[in-house]
Formats: sequence, C-alpha cells, structure tokens
Amino acid sequence: MEDIANTQNPDPALINTLLVLNPKTNKIEVVKTVDEKGDLKTVSNTRKNQNQFLKIDKQGDLFSNFFSNFLSQLKNPTSFNFFTSPLKESEKIGKQIEHCLKHSSSEGEEFLKTYKIVTQTPLQ
Repeated sequence: MEDIANTQNPDPALINTLLVLNPKTNKIEVVKTVDEKGDLKTVSNTRKNQNQFLKIDKQGDLFSNFFSNFLSQLKNPTSFNFFTSPLKESEKIGKQIEHCLKHSSSEGEEFLKTYKIVTQTPLQ
C-alpha cells in the first residue's frame, strides 16, 4: 500500500494519505508507518516527503481493513486525531486543519468534519 504503483488504482487523484495531529507539537504530520511495537511513525507534511507517505487507494476495499488493523496496533489511539487527505493536496489541507484547530469557529468545525476520521475507543 505504500507505493502508488502497487495500489489497485494508480491514478494519483484517487490516492489519499493519512494525516495525524501530533499531540506533542500540535502540528499535522503524515503517517509513514506503524512499527512492530505499534508505535506510529510520521514525517513532516511537505511535498519533499511525499515519497515516504503511507498511500491509500480510496477506491480499494483494503482501506477499511487496513485502518481497523492500524488502530488496533496503536498503543493509544484516542490520543491521536486522524484526518485523510488527497495526496496532492495534503500539505495545503494539513495547514488548513492546523489553522482550524488553533482558531475555533463553526466554519472550521465543518471543514474538520470533511477530513476527520472518527475512531471509536476499544472496549476494555
């Protein structure tokens, strides 16, 4: 899934990436991978890092399976806020998400709803 050429639909317009709000820096970063310990690995949300971004074919049926497995591997999924964005627009959308999070407004909340991935806390 990390290589556009290996996705079911290589059209770049149909490729998304997974954005995450880093709770330590309050910055939007892009998910690179999850290591064997379940720790989230991220990179700065810049065009030069796009070759490292985890890429998801939004037309593929693997997304829901991948994301549910991904969340179950994270140590503290509720400490992260996840967003999805088209790959080509991730830098611009990431900056808009950061702005909306810093400057709360009803328009900003609507914008965030467009890109936010709602996760459920696992039952204990």
